[in-house]
Parts: sequence; C-alpha cells; structure tokens
Amino acid sequence: MTTRRAFLGGAAAMITLPFLPSLETRGDDKPPLRLLWYFIPNGAVMADWRPAQVGPGWAPSRILSPLADLTADVSVISGLQNLACVSSVRAAHSQACSGSLTCVAPHATEVRVGVSVDQLASRVTRLSTPLPSLQAGAELVAYPSCEPAAPCDLMGAISWEAPDRPLPAIDDPIVLFHQLTAGSDPEASAQEIVRRRARRASVLDAVLEQSAGVRQRAGGEDRVRLDAWLDSVRELERRAEATDARACPQLTAPPDPVDPTAHADLVADLMVAALACDRTRVITFMLGKGQSKRDMTFLGYPGEHHVASHHFDEPERMDVLADLTTWEIERFGYLLRRLRDTPEGSGTLLDSCAIQLLADLSDPNAHSHEDLPVLLAGGAGGAWRHGKHLDVAGEPLARLHLAMLQLVDPAAREFAEARSALPGLG
Repeated sequence: MTTRRAFLGGAAAMITLPFLPSLETRGDDKPPLRLLWYFIPNGAVMADWRPAQVGPGWAPSRILSPLADLTADVSVISGLQNLACVSSVRAAHSQACSGSLTCVAPHATEVRVGVSVDQLASRVTRLSTPLPSLQAGAELVAYPSCEPAAPCDLMGAISWEAPDRPLPAIDDPIVLFHQLTAGSDPEASAQEIVRRRARRASVLDAVLEQSAGVRQRAGGEDRVRLDAWLDSVRELERRAEATDARACPQLTAPPDPVDPTAHADLVADLMVAALACDRTRVITFMLGKGQSKRDMTFLGYPGEHHVASHHFDEPERMDVLADLTTWEIERFGYLLRRLRDTPEGSGTLLDSCAIQLLADLSDPNAHSHEDLPVLLAGGAGGAWRHGKHLDVAGEPLARLHLAMLQLVDPAAREFAEARSALPGLG
C-alpha cells in the first residue's frame, strides 16, 4: 500500500517534514527502513577487538568497550572475509577501500570496480526521498589519498554508482549541510550559498504557513513532534543568520582546523537529521579515507594513522592502534545513541535503521582481508535481533551485504559472489 506522506509544496519542499505516523494510511504505519554503512580505515588489532565468547550476551572487548551500554542494540560478526576484492594490483588499501561495499577487485590501471550495495539499495528507495543516497565523511585532508599502483579515486569513496563512477564522501560539514537542506550540488559555489541564504527567509515562511494545514490533520502526539521539528527549523534559521549560512541542525559549523572528534560527531548529527527528516534512506559514511593519514596527535600519539597501523607485532605499537580504533568505536557509539534518543513512531529512529560498521582490513600490518571487524546495529524495522556475537567462519562479506540489500529489495538474489544472504541475523 502506498504511504500517504505529508509533503510541503513550492519553496517549502526544500525542507521535508518528519515522519508523522498519524498521517500514514492504515496497514502501513511503520516508519521507513533506513540503511547505513559506517567505514573505518586501517583495520584493527583483532585480539583487542573480538569478544571472548561467541553467542548471546557478548561482553565488550577492549576496543568495543565504548559500546558497553549498547550491547543489546549491537551484534558482533566475526569470520567474514572479502577475498573477492584482492587482485594483482599491488595497492592493498585501494583494493580494500574500493572493495568494501562492492566486493569486487579494482581494475589494474583504470578507475573501475563494481556497483556498491548501497547504490543497489538506493535504486529501490530513491523515489521516496529528495536525495537518492548520501555519501558523508569526516576526514578533511590536504594530501592526495593515493597509492603508487592505483588511481586516487579508489580511496576517496566506498560508494560506486557504476563500475567507473565513484561517489566521493562529502567531508566538509558545511557542504553537507547545504546538500541536506537544499538538495544542492555539493560543489556549489560561495555565490550560490549566498543566494540560498537570501531565499531562506521565504522558505521558512512557506514552511510555517503550509505546515499549519498538516498540523490540523495530525494526531496529538504528532502535533507535538511537528511543533518540535518546527522549533528546530526556526533554530536552524537563527544559527544560519548568525554564522553567515555556515550552520547545521542544532550545531554551528566547527572552526578550522576541525577537531576530529567534534567533526565526526557533527557529521553524525547531520546524518541523524537526514534520516529523521527522511531526506534520504541510504547513507554511507567514511570516518577516514582509505589508508587514512589522519594526524593522531589529538589523542596524544604523534604521527599518522596509517603509520600506526603497521605495528610489526610490537606490543607498544599495537596498543597505540588499539587506542585509535577505540576512538573510532566511540564515534560509532555517539551515532547510535543519537539515533536511539530520537523518538519515531512507537519506538526510536535506531529501531528503523539497519547499520553496518566495517573496516577495510582486519590485521593492517598484514593487509589481511580475512576475519574482518564488523558490527551490526539497529532494529532494521523488526528484522534484526541483537546482543550476540556470531562467528561465521570464513563466509564472504558479500553475503552480509546481500542480507542488507534484501531488507529493501526482497527480490534480490545475488550480490557480487554471494548467491544467498548471511543467515542468523534475526
């Protein structure tokens, strides 16, 4: 049954209303399902990642300790491998990054990989939202992320619209904000941003005027939800005016240079806003580029993340990498809590999300594609049950991607090397 969504017309359509269950048609009152892939670079120290016991009621390991209050909302998947993305190209990080969501090896000399699972999902959901999909990131870099034997494009994107068309992650929160609020070109010029600012007052007026009719039809709880959303629109306008159009929902844009923690959490807030307001239902997020060279001095460790990942099995160097990965899991936990604390329907926004965290490699010192660090979170609209540690012993990552794809496309029968979905997630 087609859902009777509440939309605003004209200029106000630039901003989408939140999900209002009381305006849904009977029999279709569940919030829409959202898919999110969360990428972390440079692998992990697997001995500090893997929980000690397999089965229900997993206890957090050293690296997963930031999720101690979220174990009931998260599952750990051990044993997945992505050997399909390994090719003769001597560029391990390019292979691992571009193959994360495609499970296809990159071409030896050309920018050509495969269509990523998120883009197959967006082909199903794209007609329901202003943005077909969103590619977000949190590592603004001044260096080219390249390996000598591979094109640079292979490490700036995990989302691939076509085998030769990567969709790079948007790392600038300001650009990301304008794309979310106006559905704009992420490469919009400063002049375009100024023009939008001049129009924003009329857009807000249109939102307030047209939403009045929606409010009259909405139920009591939805009126409260709509009023809270309108308050956030007013606050958004106020902050935009105060910061020269460089603002985002509930937060102002961070200063330059950006603190990595504040940067990552700000982008998480923007992703939550995008999902809550149904701007998109498919998101990919890169906490760092492939072979991330992020300066880690903000955590007390001088040097680059990639350099730290080559620990040579030395305990002190492995401790550094474990601490860096723990920071990444802290950022993941921040996103999950924001989703959990956002009410939607009779539950929360986290309930209607299917989220996969994955690293490009397992042991980065060996550039290993076996036993990848993978987490699942979110209720997937009731399809998933968490609080467990599954060991799937050598199953291809593509089977997990197919399981996520089938959440929005039950007719999907294959993805990359997978001919059936990974079982045991329900």
